[in-house]
Amino acid sequence: MEGKIAEQLVENGASMYGRREDANCVLRVGTMKFYVHVQMLASRSFTFRHIFEEMMANGAWGPPLDTDSSSDDSSRSQSPMQENPAIGNSVDSGISSGSECGPEAIGHVYSRHQINYKISKWKETLESASVPIAIPDKLKHKRDAIIDGMELLNINAFPLPRNFDRHEGMGAVGNTNNRDEDEDLDECLPELSMTFMDPEKSHFEELLYWLYTGDNSRWLRFFTPENYGSILENIRLLNISATDAIDVCLLYESKTSPRMGLKGMAQVILCELQADDDNMDF
Repeated sequence: MEGKIAEQLVENGASMYGRREDANCVLRVGTMKFYVHVQMLASRSFTFRHIFEEMMANGAWGPPLDTDSSSDDSSRSQSPMQENPAIGNSVDSGISSGSECGPEAIGHVYSRHQINYKISKWKETLESASVPIAIPDKLKHKRDAIIDGMELLNINAFPLPRNFDRHEGMGAVGNTNNRDEDEDLDECLPELSMTFMDPEKSHFEELLYWLYTGDNSRWLRFFTPENYGSILENIRLLNISATDAIDVCLLYESKTSPRMGLKGMAQVILCELQADDDNMDF
């Protein structure tokens, strides 16, 4: 099901990327902030899917529909992944956003909560895996850094307030006249903060754009020998579909000189990506 959803979403991914109007989560990576669509990321990354499912279970987008069957429907919120999961003919119709929230309701629905995810499976693998192909010395430090820097994913799920009348044109990128409205919109959306390897040097924004669009050619332009190790680790952390991710990396390796020592790194770092998220250990 996730694959079919991803195929439909990727067709519209370029127009969805960074679009605030119907975003349903704020993703913070280092100093960067992204307005993201839960269904898109959940359909392309098993890690995102597990995180968003946990956030939904903890009321990040409002109480689950089945938490109180006796209450009025208007007092409950449908999660982004529960709402029209098949997407249908319109991508927009299947994306839930914070359009019904209001700053006056903050603190009255849910308290802010924080969930720490231990990445035990990745840590154990990185510490004990036998590496059949040598990794260049200049990149070996990244194995320790990934263990130290990614042991915890910090998720800050903010309350989802209600009854917010969003004005037309709100969320337009670069519109300084709507700065106050944009801040209000941020307050309406759950916030996810994650730590990745060298997000700026590895151009994490391009990895995110690739998740939205599947544009291999564009993403490959940002691969360099210096940031390639970080890109691989970030792909691994997100547990992206092995076939999609490895194909891109193998294409890059095929274009590099053997003297650079990059060939085979994708197989070393990404060989344990699972096609079935049920095998992930959180």
